[in-house]
Amino acid sequence: MSKKRLTCFLGLPRSPSDRTKYGYAPTRYSWIQEGRDFEETQFLAVRLAEHFAVDSIHLLATEEAWALLGRASDQAERDGPSLQEALTSAGFHDLVHHEIPKGQGEDTWVLFEQIRRCLMDTEDEVILDVTFGFRVQPFLAAACACFVMACQRPGEPRRLRVVYGVQEPGPEGRGSIWELTPFLDVVTWALGAQLFLRTGRADIIGEATEKVGRTLDKRWSEGDHEDPRPNLTELGKSLTHFGRDLATLRTGALLLGRNGQVSSAKRLLGNIEATRDYLSRHLPALPPILERVVGRIRGLDLEAAEPWLGAAAGRWALARLARLYQDFERHPEAATIVQEALVTGYATGEGAAPGRPGCTWEARDAAKRHFRAAESNLYRDIAGLRNDIDHGGFRDSPAQAEKLIKKLGTWIDVLEERARQETSPPPRPPARPGDRLREIAVQLMAHADELDRAAESEVSAVVGSAVQESRR
Repeated sequence: MSKKRLTCFLGLPRSPSDRTKYGYAPTRYSWIQEGRDFEETQFLAVRLAEHFAVDSIHLLATEEAWALLGRASDQAERDGPSLQEALTSAGFHDLVHHEIPKGQGEDTWVLFEQIRRCLMDTEDEVILDVTFGFRVQPFLAAACACFVMACQRPGEPRRLRVVYGVQEPGPEGRGSIWELTPFLDVVTWALGAQLFLRTGRADIIGEATEKVGRTLDKRWSEGDHEDPRPNLTELGKSLTHFGRDLATLRTGALLLGRNGQVSSAKRLLGNIEATRDYLSRHLPALPPILERVVGRIRGLDLEAAEPWLGAAAGRWALARLARLYQDFERHPEAATIVQEALVTGYATGEGAAPGRPGCTWEARDAAKRHFRAAESNLYRDIAGLRNDIDHGGFRDSPAQAEKLIKKLGTWIDVLEERARQETSPPPRPPARPGDRLREIAVQLMAHADELDRAAESEVSAVVGSAVQESRR
């Protein structure tokens, strides 16, 4: 079992009962979430040390605050015991003082580093109490907490909790403790979402969402069930499954589904929609990030009745998937999808349904032969591009990265344009002189890859002359 460390701040306030002295008001704190009412104390750190049974206390305080309120000493200017004396009376003798600057100018970075060390340079579980933080100290403590979460290794359990004690107005000397740790979960969630939006990697956001979901499920099962079940656990699982299918190029699972289930894209979008209202009310920080996730994967969610990817909707989804991989700068995957999407245009039946029994090597090879026969130059260019990437440059005269990326983007443009024409063909304008010749020119150039490369420029010249002649 890991040890526990309490890290806290200490300011230098005037005593509310004697303004000529320094000290905090005696307060009786209540912690509703933990079901605890604490005995009166001037220092919340004492009660937190008792509650968590900590092994050590680390105090962040200026030299002046340490001298007047921190260390055990006779001080006529102090109203009540020092923090060290109060801790010793409670049975805690391991108090470590970390001197911090007052937070002026460049001192803020020194302060940041001192806080960071207290949070990170230990294997202990850390409880951070920001109750007596002064001026910029609470803000920098929050920044350090975010920094800690960003540096945490994948799968590593969180070792940080954050609490804040509020002294309520009035002569009764009452206060309450706020648990701020859930906001660290939001930070982890946001970092995971940023990673997903930039790279498509979904393990961190999926794990963080499942973790929040388990907490909310437990709270819901113990509550009065006024709201429907949050079901964030299912949202987290769908994020993880989508990310794994994306990482392993499981195109059929991404777009069509597997084993009678909906596709991972459709499942994810459906779970985002199902949790939208609940999150808007209870975790309002999450929906804006989820909307960005929706924007990323919208267009991959084919209708449930779509049995294959050879139809217009399926080919558009493939184009969208290729573009998504390129946006994530995952160019090998993008090149693979471009080639397979173009081959799929010549496939029939389940040969265009990856993951289905009929999508065999023989069916794909037949489609590939049709593609090569119909568009030999395009086939050769795409295959060369993919091979250049897949072989990692271990070939004769490998292309530069910039050229590969640009060429790949061009072929994705081709995919999108073909899908767009099939999905919504443009209306025909009224016929004009020369239109028929232009139409012939377009058809010739569309099939120019079937002609000898040396003759392409001559074909263009002949067609251009014919068009000019029609205008006279």
